[in-house]
Amino acid sequence: LELCIVCGDRASGRHYGAISCEGCKGFFKRSIRKKLGYQCRGSMNCEVTKHHRNRCQYCRLQKCLACGMRSDFQHERKPIVDKSKNEREGHERQAAYSKLLGLAGQGQINPKEEPSEAFGPVSP
Repeated sequence: LELCIVCGDRASGRHYGAISCEGCKGFFKRSIRKKLGYQCRGSMNCEVTKHHRNRCQYCRLQKCLACGMRSDFQHERKPIVDKSKNEREGHERQAAYSKLLGLAGQGQINPKEEPSEAFGPVSP
């Protein structure tokens, strides 16, 4: 289990060049894409932890940068936690259902009918 180097929450991978959680990844992404400028209401050394990371955006962004997050790493995504078998199966079922809906939208099948064998067995 790896931890986000910005706030200490559970990391989901290497984002923008640093091991970080989904929260810090999203915050950094929004901050750089919208070119947001923040101001610290404290003394520019606010605590940035899992429980306090939303209190001061200025200090959080500064910590993201200090920990190595860079905007030129925008397309990098390296997961460090393998998805569980149940998650993968859920995504596969969702993809098959989406395919079914796409065919129904084209008038090729009736979505109320049972799925054909072409989509494989459907498990509860």
